[in-house]
Amino acid sequence: MPLLKWDIPLDHDKMNGFIRAFDTHYASVRPILDRIGGNSTLDFKLYNTYGRSNNYYIGPQDGTDTLKASNLLLDNIYVKVKIVMSVYDRSLYTQTCSNVVNDIKLFFNALGDGSDDDLHVSDLITYIKSNEPNVNYIRFVGFNSYDANKQSIFVKFNSIDDLKEDQLHIYVPEIIRVDEDSIEIIEEVDE
Repeated sequence: MPLLKWDIPLDHDKMNGFIRAFDTHYASVRPILDRIGGNSTLDFKLYNTYGRSNNYYIGPQDGTDTLKASNLLLDNIYVKVKIVMSVYDRSLYTQTCSNVVNDIKLFFNALGDGSDDDLHVSDLITYIKSNEPNVNYIRFVGFNSYDANKQSIFVKFNSIDDLKEDQLHIYVPEIIRVDEDSIEIIEEVDE
């Protein structure tokens, strides 16, 4: 289950909502806890959903030819995406932007649901172009504070089963997060 963004504890209503939701989750597993015997138990593990990543890398790293050779850990798993976009019909620009934001969020959700561990800008642009007929072109500006040369977010292992025991002890599942506030689209008008 996701933990909290840094500002949620500062908002009384949001914090109360989190505590109620957390209590609800515990209440839902209570019948199972009562059946577990011996030295077995069941609990929630909180995912890292904000701050520097321990698992996701960004690349390619300068001076390397192989993507997986990058040792640059993603600086924040709350990812900001910045693109420049041109559309065919400017009267539909607002609706197209809204659709593109939804497409980007859906594409990033694939990282969190286990269906894909790698994200490549070329795949993201192809995905958007295939879903949004009003998009003329998209130019990628960057993730977070990285420049446009860092076009992939990935993990170096295919499954946690691939991790060695010492790596597994410190492994904390992470969720890459993107929302409306972290997507910046700049309109480019063709003359």
